[in-house]
Amino acid sequence: MPANDPHRRHAIARAAAARRHRLPSADDLRAQVIGDTLEAHIRTVIDGAPPLTSEQRARLADLLRPADTTRAAS
Repeated sequence: MPANDPHRRHAIARAAAARRHRLPSADDLRAQVIGDTLEAHIRTVIDGAPPLTSEQRARLADLLRPADTTRAAS
């Protein structure tokens, strides 16, 4: 989503209003804005890059998976 996209601006405003009014949905709305922004950035980068190898796709997918906190504690 480009920075000047009206839908993005509306989503940011909704998240800010929810936080300002201490609504329970504030964190969810903020997470949605961050996720949408990240997705748009990734799409832009991928669209401009040459095709990825299977190994590159696997490494990038690992970055997006949640960290295994049980192994870190050992």
